[in-house]
Amino acid sequence: NFNSVIASAAFPGAAALAFTGTAADEGYTLQAAADSVDMGAGTDNINVPAAIAPTGTLNGGAGTDTLNVAAGANISGATLQNIETLTLNGAATMTSAQYNGFATINGAGIADNVVLTDAGTITANGVVETYTLSAAGNTVLNKTSAAQTINGTAAGADTVTTTFANLGVGVINLNNQAGVIDTLTVTTAVTGAPVGGFGTVAQGAEVVNLQGGIASAIIVAVNAGAGTVVNLTGAAGQAAGVVNLGTG
Repeated sequence: NFNSVIASAAFPGAAALAFTGTAADEGYTLQAAADSVDMGAGTDNINVPAAIAPTGTLNGGAGTDTLNVAAGANISGATLQNIETLTLNGAATMTSAQYNGFATINGAGIADNVVLTDAGTITANGVVETYTLSAAGNTVLNKTSAAQTINGTAAGADTVTTTFANLGVGVINLNNQAGVIDTLTVTTAVTGAPVGGFGTVAQGAEVVNLQGGIASAIIVAVNAGAGTVVNLTGAAGQAAGVVNLGTG
């Protein structure tokens, strides 16, 4: 819990500090954006308040260390070293490399949202309710939970890969945009209609790859515009279903 590990109040606009920890288990709350932190050995916590967008080096040192990020915080300008765990408390902005650098991600269960600032290849974590992809596009995301919402941007050409089971009740909205090719790949067989319909849970993809095929008599209604391409593959001899591209 973020509030339980804050060592002291943060003062946005305060002079940058260089904090060096010891071998003990410690916690440090950033006081200024340019703070430089080296926690040393121990199981330590570095706390980022919402009002501070860090630009310094945050080094957890030896041990298993946690970065606690307040709702609304932006850590994309920080250099992160030796920090194994990210604890979210709502929406947090970061780079794809920062996200991939955490071995463990904890969510607060209060509408956690990872907002990415650049392109990259990432695997969604089941504790995170929402991922917002960068306007830079070219993000490849593996969706791992049925309830997750994936938000693309109009400018970005993105790829989302998921199993049919994880297509789920969360919405994948890749945003229809002329000249931008977004791709949705479903790796397992479509065996029924997703909750809300295929066109509701998967929006804005110009290319839809159904790699596992679709079962006989199942209608897959893709919320597609003109020029949408649906690639249907699957096991040899599999009965064909129906793909309805709608009114595009």
